[in-house]
Amino acid sequence: MAAVADAAFALGRLDQVLHGHPLLPASLHRLRLDAVHRQAAVDGYAIDPWHLAAVIEHLPLRLGDEDRGGVFEAARHAFVQYQWLVAPDFDQEGAVREAMAFLTRNARAESPPLGVARGLHDWLEAGHARPAMRTAIVRHLGTTLLRTTLLLTGAAALQADVPWGFAAWAPLFLQALASEARDVLRQLGLLEQAWRQARQILATGRRRNSRAPAALDLIAAAPLISAGTEERPGAARPVR
Repeated sequence: MAAVADAAFALGRLDQVLHGHPLLPASLHRLRLDAVHRQAAVDGYAIDPWHLAAVIEHLPLRLGDEDRGGVFEAARHAFVQYQWLVAPDFDQEGAVREAMAFLTRNARAESPPLGVARGLHDWLEAGHARPAMRTAIVRHLGTTLLRTTLLLTGAAALQADVPWGFAAWAPLFLQALASEARDVLRQLGLLEQAWRQARQILATGRRRNSRAPAALDLIAAAPLISAGTEERPGAARPVR
């Protein structure tokens, strides 16, 4: 199946580029926001990725004239998806491990991309919910195919208008997975270009003891730092 090779190539190329990259933390931060944005959209909730970033960091949302109630409802749903992926609680972790065991059993004889496609399809066919398997897919690919754990889940393949028979659906899932990987690579290119331009500007005429370049590199290494994340690294907090 050509879609299997394409997905494996896209994932492998992204993993190779990200491995040891100085902008890896910033790229993974943006990937987390985009992954949850895609998943929430497929689940029927439109959330701006930067609204989600504000919610994660417990910052106030600056809203215009749009439906505030709808925005907060979408933000709550997106935050729960983020928690499943990044910092599952005790019960969520149990569900994720169940999904991982299911995925391992069902995908044992297949390549990792096709295996996660079959595992997700069979899991949903059995009546289980999406979030646990999404996290299981991320972890499974991180142990079988990738060196860096990447939040790629082929979210677009769960849109309502997608055919559900496995033979027709599997290539669409694999295409969605490859598309997500290529999008991360594109975002990384834009981020790297902006970072290099900023470093070049700072290098022009700066004082010898200027700390601006170091500050720029710190921002790239830790794109979002707050008192809450410093107290509990990786901890997710609920939407109020």
